[in-house]
Amino acid sequence: WVIVLCLETKLMKLIIPILLLLIIFSSCQTYQYFTVRGDNIKQDSNYHFVAENDTLWMLYNFNGYNGPVKVSIYNKLDKPLYVNWKKSAIILEGQAISYYSPDQPLDGTISGTESKSGNGVSAQSGSIQAIIRGQEGMDFIPPHSRKDKTALNLITGFIKEIPIDQMKRTFLDGDEQLPRVKSVDFSKELSPVNFRSYLTFSITGNSTDDFSLEHFFYVSHLFVSTLNPANIPSKQNNGDCFYTSRSSGFTKGMGVLVGVGLFTGLVMAAGSGEGK
Repeated sequence: WVIVLCLETKLMKLIIPILLLLIIFSSCQTYQYFTVRGDNIKQDSNYHFVAENDTLWMLYNFNGYNGPVKVSIYNKLDKPLYVNWKKSAIILEGQAISYYSPDQPLDGTISGTESKSGNGVSAQSGSIQAIIRGQEGMDFIPPHSRKDKTALNLITGFIKEIPIDQMKRTFLDGDEQLPRVKSVDFSKELSPVNFRSYLTFSITGNSTDDFSLEHFFYVSHLFVSTLNPANIPSKQNNGDCFYTSRSSGFTKGMGVLVGVGLFTGLVMAAGSGEGK
């Protein structure tokens, strides 16, 4: 028992620091941060994109992971306003992606029971209680009220086609008190993300009086950093900023090395314990 206890103690001394290293390395991420510019739409003090006419006021907010398209529409009229999502779309790199989705997510819970017979055979039974939530193709906005909608994401992950050799090392937000990052600016023609929003409205809910608004956007700036969004206040709430991330190559390599080290350490510790 003394030998076993000694062996376990040595193993724990090896395992604990290695586990700490695994936790540290597994948290390493590389982030791409994007800044969006609008062609025919202005921005407010929080860098949201805002459009307004006699009928409505609307706001676009792209802040978040992978660039969620969040739209807020306020009805300025004394009568209802309708938004036809089936006739509305985000046109991303020339491809139209509808604001409306026919998918109906299933929300619910599963419960079950298990019984065993004397010969070891078991049987299971269960039931599901769920609600199918369908998405409306037409939204009704009462007078002087607002409707919020989150549609889709602008990207699905790290953009690999960024010209790394064209990036410059600059101070984050131009502040010399902040860390340096690798960044690059884009014109509309050379932007890695070009898109526009096309929205269709109606006063009566019928197609006879449909009217549409279209707004143009593109990514004008990008920088790469290992800084987490929580550590960059200017990127947490600005409506023209979004980000994505991936595990760094260094992290993956260190994960393999630490795994090998863990295995080797355990073998050596076991051999040392047996020799005593």
